[in-house]
Amino acid sequence: SDVLNEVGALRVFLVDTNGAEYEASTTTSAGNHGQFCTVAMGCQHDHTKIIFWVPNGGGRGLSVRVSIGGLEETLSNVFVDYAGPVTGTLNPGTVALGGFQSADGGQEVTVTGTNLGQTSGAPDILIGGRLCADPKFDAGEASFNGRPFWTCTTQEDVVGPKSVLMCVSGQASFLPKVESDVPRLLIGELTGQFSPSVDLNYALANVLSRVV
Repeated sequence: SDVLNEVGALRVFLVDTNGAEYEASTTTSAGNHGQFCTVAMGCQHDHTKIIFWVPNGGGRGLSVRVSIGGLEETLSNVFVDYAGPVTGTLNPGTVALGGFQSADGGQEVTVTGTNLGQTSGAPDILIGGRLCADPKFDAGEASFNGRPFWTCTTQEDVVGPKSVLMCVSGQASFLPKVESDVPRLLIGELTGQFSPSVDLNYALANVLSRVV
């Protein structure tokens, strides 16, 4: 048990089918959270059981690899599925968030949401069916209101409503066409049909159903 309590002695990894590794936080390893998981937080380990903090990651069917004192073992018939991504907001993309995307392309767009993956699992982001180029991940601790996000660069397109498709580690999030026409959304705001405090998806749907 003394060996198990040494810093770095116990490490747990989730490994996807492409070989990308996500390291969990345990009582002796900070993992990709950058923080040890203490007994007070619910983590523990002994010679028969390990309770760890699931790492940031993405995908389905990840295997579990355990390293103890330099000896490694991949558990058989044990696999982990992450929840799929959920796209939250695009900025520029709404009146409330400060503007709209330019049809000229070449504009950096910030995409927020949940279950967005990590740097080792860059997503495909399509806006109106056009690939948003050069996606970059930011964990968000000191950036976009503390929330993880991706940025990417739009392509030239025609004006009007656009769908958003985001695929992270083989799992997809799809938003149907949302209205990007400024006058209509401004009318929605002025008449109380669009509230900046409401989630983007519901707000846009509300505006479209009442103003179109």
